[in-house]
Amino acid sequence: MKRLSGVLLALAAVTVLWTGTAAGQEPLPATADGSQLQADTAQSPVQSTGEADDRQPLPTWDLTAGVPVVSNVDSRRQPYNVVAGRQQEDRQQDQGRRRRAAVEQQATLVAEKIYINDGNGNVYARGDVRLTQGEVEVKGDRIDGNIQANTVQIDGTASYRDPHGWLEGTAIWYNYDLSTGRIGRFDGHYNNQFIVGEQAEIYPDRLVVRNGYMTRCPAHIPDYRMQADVIEIWPGREIIAYNARWFIKDVEIVSQAVYRAALDEEGGNYPQVGYNDVDGAWIRQAFSAQIGQQPVQFVVAYLTNPGLALQLNSDLPFGGGWRGTVHAGSYEDSQYNWIQKWPEVDIDSPVWQLGDTPVTYSISAVLGWWHQDPRFNRSVSAVTDSFHQYYAIYFNYGRPVPLGWNSSLYFGTGYNVTLESHNHSTIQAYALDASVWTTLSPQVSMLNGYHYTTN
Repeated sequence: MKRLSGVLLALAAVTVLWTGTAAGQEPLPATADGSQLQADTAQSPVQSTGEADDRQPLPTWDLTAGVPVVSNVDSRRQPYNVVAGRQQEDRQQDQGRRRRAAVEQQATLVAEKIYINDGNGNVYARGDVRLTQGEVEVKGDRIDGNIQANTVQIDGTASYRDPHGWLEGTAIWYNYDLSTGRIGRFDGHYNNQFIVGEQAEIYPDRLVVRNGYMTRCPAHIPDYRMQADVIEIWPGREIIAYNARWFIKDVEIVSQAVYRAALDEEGGNYPQVGYNDVDGAWIRQAFSAQIGQQPVQFVVAYLTNPGLALQLNSDLPFGGGWRGTVHAGSYEDSQYNWIQKWPEVDIDSPVWQLGDTPVTYSISAVLGWWHQDPRFNRSVSAVTDSFHQYYAIYFNYGRPVPLGWNSSLYFGTGYNVTLESHNHSTIQAYALDASVWTTLSPQVSMLNGYHYTTN
């Protein structure tokens, strides 16, 4: 008790009172058997025996009674350091524990009233209670805990916040030594996504959501959401969802047993939405999966016109610098014309050098069955099915050509031919590309490009 009292007195000049249930003051917490703790005015808290007995009167730190302002805390309240007093021995005994950086920071409890039992370590905080540790904050109106077990618990409405977002729910339990916890039915905003769930589990490096969903739509019934039995959110890295289902309003459009997606700092692989005069409003979502040892990407899109569009894309396991991709499904070109590919294969060679010259070259090919419908493709006047072939060779001059005035010229040229089986057509084209790179200052550069194609 002496050590704990010393820490508290060092933090603030707090008046320590032993009180009963005087008028205008909150009664002391009840014991385990439901009886009320009785005040003992004959014993000073500094001389406490420290026996671990909840039936003994708890020293009450009334933080509303004439307490001076300290730091940036509200003048009615003072912080209590729930780590100090055990911090040194914790560091000696728990060096092998898995902790994140926040664990080494002080955990501070701020409330209008705090009750402490110095024998068993029980703590009861009442009135706008905040537990903060670094960038983590747990907040509620009533918090119970134990400074020996390094835990706090809120049975009512509460909130949790860390650098990645916030959650509001019920029945929070949190261990500020291990930075782990859980929260009951909740909603919030995490990793740039709105998130709702029946329970969340908090870990130093991830958040686990059970029976919940994620969306970027703030509506009560979002226009689009991903729902799953379990969602693991690894901020800045990835999400893993088990038994994942995607909904437009309340209509399920696709499901996947295990869904993984990379996340960037902006929130990562989530639906894209947009509008143009030809397609109308549209929404698009990509999914990654593994078929055997082969990674596959699925794309689901819904547009006002033509409606549902599905795609499958997969890299082909070529070697020696060659790259290949297979496409199947509905694809849109740069002119908003839709083409059904069943399937199509793209092949690209490595880049070769032409002798000892600075010139490099590469070849490419596209082979596939195309289906085009004039309702969704303005380049055809009737439904067409064709074996589409495209072959190209491209040369690039790899050495910049100085132009003066801190400018350099880069250029390349190529030839391609397109063959269609439905009308036996052949289209040849030549291309010329040029760009001028100009350095205006050490911090500013300018690029001007030119592209010319002739049939």
